[in-house]
Amino acid sequence: MDTSSEPCKCEACGHVNRDSGVPKCEACGHVRRYRISFVAPGGKAISFGIDTSVGRNTMRRLGEAETVYVDVVQFHLRRNPDGNWFLYSEPAAKNPTWLNGVPLDEGTLLEEGMIVSFAGRLPLKVEMIPEG
Repeated sequence: MDTSSEPCKCEACGHVNRDSGVPKCEACGHVRRYRISFVAPGGKAISFGIDTSVGRNTMRRLGEAETVYVDVVQFHLRRNPDGNWFLYSEPAAKNPTWLNGVPLDEGTLLEEGMIVSFAGRLPLKVEMIPEG
């Protein structure tokens, strides 16, 4: 998500919001939707626009050798009605999902620039991409 504090025009009503980092229009309440993207150290990225479970097969698309640390199902992505993305670790995964260097034990709101990794391996930078 764009976390700058620059003004942003609402795509629904045209109102100029004071802060582009806020996903909801101050005037009409329209929620800006974002795809969530994970960017590998080599620059390849995978992105999602729907609630999903992510595992080894998906992560292999990044072409990184460290995907061996990712389980068949590693984590779950869920978007709430306000358009915010949450990351939930899969309890059965062999290696824990980490967020900013700390093992994830409960659902956590994802923000631009956070780092998701697997037992400290394969650091992926979180990016928010506006839909539409």
